[in-house]
Amino acid sequence: MNKNLINVAYQKALIGNELNNEHLDSLFIQDSCAYLHFIYYLVQSLKPAISVELGVCTGRCTAHMAASNPAGKVIAIDPEQHGAFKTNTKPYHNIEFYLTRSDDLALLSRIKNNSIGLCFVDSVHALDYVMKEVSLWTPKMKPGGIFLFDDLDFDDGMRKVLSSLPFEVKENLPGLHYKGFGYAIV
Repeated sequence: MNKNLINVAYQKALIGNELNNEHLDSLFIQDSCAYLHFIYYLVQSLKPAISVELGVCTGRCTAHMAASNPAGKVIAIDPEQHGAFKTNTKPYHNIEFYLTRSDDLALLSRIKNNSIGLCFVDSVHALDYVMKEVSLWTPKMKPGGIFLFDDLDFDDGMRKVLSSLPFEVKENLPGLHYKGFGYAIV
């Protein structure tokens, strides 16, 4: 089921139409951000009660997740709050931002197991750290939940991420991000 939703969101994202949301369309940068539309369409279809973004940078993806599912909560985690984050996410009231690292055990202990439908891993782009994040966050994921990964072509370590994951369903999605993008289903 979730693989079908992924495929539909992927096809829609590759078409590259605007979302007809003035705020979100202003955050889109041509040729490098098709993944934003992909995440928008995927979250819109999945309607997870909780989505998580590990490493939020400017909050563009966070805004897309929040806008596409106003009834769901988006947990955004980053040890820094970039100036653009507040501006980019201001219209959305379903975002909880935590100024901490993705491996913060105190934060993880406050999140219920089997509660997250989607987790976008976009913090430290290093194989060991990504594998640590997946290990820590997998118990928090619902069965059938989806992990998303960008920058899979960042370096040799990141190119090993998908093959190192313990999940059966995992795939690269070419054309969404200039440094690679993929997913795995829990």
